[in-house]
Amino acid sequence: MAKRIILFSFLLLTAVGLFGQDFPTREPVLVKIFPVGKEDGSFGGIPVSKDVYGPTAFCFDSEGFLVIVDTNNKRICMFDNNYNFISSINNSPIIEPSSLEIDDEGNIVGYRGRNGVEKMDSSGKELFQIFLYGEDISDELRGDGFFIVDNMVLAYKDDGGIIGFNNPGTDYKENNRHILNTQEVIREIERNHPTIKVETGIEQSIQQRSSISGPIVPSRQSSEYVIYENGVELSRDFNRFMTLKNSDGTIQNRTLADNDLFALFEKYKKKRIKILKGTDIDGNVYWQLHYSIFVLNPAGIPIAAFELESERRTTHPVISPQGDIYFMYSDGTGHYLYKYERDW
Repeated sequence: MAKRIILFSFLLLTAVGLFGQDFPTREPVLVKIFPVGKEDGSFGGIPVSKDVYGPTAFCFDSEGFLVIVDTNNKRICMFDNNYNFISSINNSPIIEPSSLEIDDEGNIVGYRGRNGVEKMDSSGKELFQIFLYGEDISDELRGDGFFIVDNMVLAYKDDGGIIGFNNPGTDYKENNRHILNTQEVIREIERNHPTIKVETGIEQSIQQRSSISGPIVPSRQSSEYVIYENGVELSRDFNRFMTLKNSDGTIQNRTLADNDLFALFEKYKKKRIKILKGTDIDGNVYWQLHYSIFVLNPAGIPIAAFELESERRTTHPVISPQGDIYFMYSDGTGHYLYKYERDW
């Protein structure tokens, strides 16, 4: 009996060590309170939806300036590194995205998850709008949403295929009449986009040409299609991202057993929600796994983790170029900007 008790105690302690890992305690810092109103530097306070009174998304540009969607006032506001108001784009066509980014040309892109994406230039001119809400195809898209390469908008399907929009315009209903399927996306890329490459996971011997001079068209799909732009993989699929390779193409042999966060990471990577949030200037990668954030160094080793605020958060988390993690909270009396200061 005593041996059984000792064995049981050992197994219990082992289980606690493996699966009972707690998140390190990290408290966000309140860095700015924006007032409610229509004046410069303030945001509207009329409810956007139930219990949401303010901005739905924000981001940082390459210089670290803050860009916030003032949803109620239908404008986009810019702030400097000290969160002081600089300027605004009024009557913005992007008014209620779930996430926001500034591209290399200074255009502003608003994403609506798997339902759509909008793009406008720095003056506020709308460049295109994709909106798939109510379309059957939106149910087939992977949750990490859309991405833009050249003049195309692409999205992954749950089955590993791709859909695309070539030269989309501002009329989303017209765009929806010309959705490209996987094979059409591949043909368009191979004909007109020399900086973009598609890999299919299928050996050359079982590929076939549609004609003597035509592009290579896969005869069947054995794994996810992967798109590269100038050699950089665009897939945001967690499993692909975690399969890191050496320069010779072999899989990296990573030793994680000594990392204190490994057991916690192994547990949370099984969660359904896996969203790539960004990369900082040092190459660390930020993943939202369920309602937590894990930071992985360039070798794929977890170096930080914490649970996200739930009650005191009305936007998705946003990664600054320096690696601080921000979120906003609005309650009708003010709009609060918080950050988790980087210490990793």
